[in-house]
Amino acid sequence: MPNRNYVAGVRLERLLMNQLRLQGYKVARSAGSKGLIDVFAWNGEDVQLHQVKNGRKAYTDKDIAELIDMPRPAGVKVFLTVRDGGEKEWDFIPC
Repeated sequence: MPNRNYVAGVRLERLLMNQLRLQGYKVARSAGSKGLIDVFAWNGEDVQLHQVKNGRKAYTDKDIAELIDMPRPAGVKVFLTVRDGGEKEWDFIPC
């Protein structure tokens, strides 16, 4: 049985995936990954990689620095994507 944090994380990733699908993206998640990227999204023009976190207390400046330093193909956008829970559902922090 997966732990509660894992289950909550999967739920959060799926919420983001559903929102991206509504915006016309094809999406996939890196299931069970301990890597930097949780969700991949593309729409024919745009490729996005997302590290998904739940709330501002769930990440540090080190998390952002790792995403900024991550090697990526030219034009690929990387985000630390945070579930805000307030009026604004998601906060997309470009890295």
